[in-house]
Formats: sequence, structure tokens, C-alpha cells
Amino acid sequence: MYEAMPPEQFKELFMAMLSYKGEDMDIKDPMVKALFAKEKVEIDRNEAEYERIRKIRQENGKKGGEAKKRANAVPEQVISQEVVEVEQPKIITEQTEKISVEPRPLKECVDELMDIYHTKNYESMIYAINHKCRKWGHTFEELKAKCDTRIELGET
Repeated sequence: MYEAMPPEQFKELFMAMLSYKGEDMDIKDPMVKALFAKEKVEIDRNEAEYERIRKIRQENGKKGGEAKKRANAVPEQVISQEVVEVEQPKIITEQTEKISVEPRPLKECVDELMDIYHTKNYESMIYAINHKCRKWGHTFEELKAKCDTRIELGET
């Protein structure tokens, strides 16, 4: 429809739409006036929706995201019933973290770890080293190095 309009009328309609601020416009051409009345309804609807969303966002901004947190929050009762605190395993990497207990003989430790390697896999062996090294009185690096050496040499 707009493609068939003469350029002068299209320009008048376009300029009226750009300068419209909710007040009556002084449009002389009846065709432009009719088309503008149709577009005015859409402009007013879009402006009202924009204002509604702007106010909501302004209020939420004043709360600092509190509304979003509340909307995504799970009631405390559900959290206490469903979530169990699990301590993440800590990989011991420093020689200083060796426990001052009577250490288990290194050969026995490595033999047990190699059994895990052969029955399961390398990742399981690393997991076992991480969890047992302090208990056995050795460092993670010490046990891993011995196991890696035996694997490289093909010893069981």
C-alpha cells in the first residue's frame, strides 16, 4: 500500500509518524490522515507496552536483581530435603602435606594401587592415590610417580 503512495504523501506520513508524541497532528491530506490514524493506534499500543516494561525493569533495578533471585529460588524446605553437602576431594600436591603418622611401606601402597589400575583403570588409580595418600603417610606425587614408573616399565 505504501509503495503506491506518491513520494510527497509518503514523506508527510513518515514525518508525522516520527514526530508523533501522543498529541493530535495537523495533517491536511485526507489519505495521509487516514493512514496515520491506522498507524497511530499501533504507535500508541507499542508506546504503552514499552512504558509497562520500562516500569517493571525500573522497579527490578531498584531491587538489585532481588526479584529475579526470588523467582528462581527454591523453598528452603526442599533444599534441606534434597541437597546433601558433599565435600570435594582435595588433591594433595605438596610434600609438606605428608601426615606425620607411621607411614605404610611404599611398596605395599604401590602394590595395592597397581591392583586398582589392573582391575579398573588409570583414573580409578589416581582417585585412590588422592584419597589414600595422606592416610598412608605419603604424598600424592610420590605415589603417582612410583605407579607411573611401574606402568611405564610394564611391571605389575
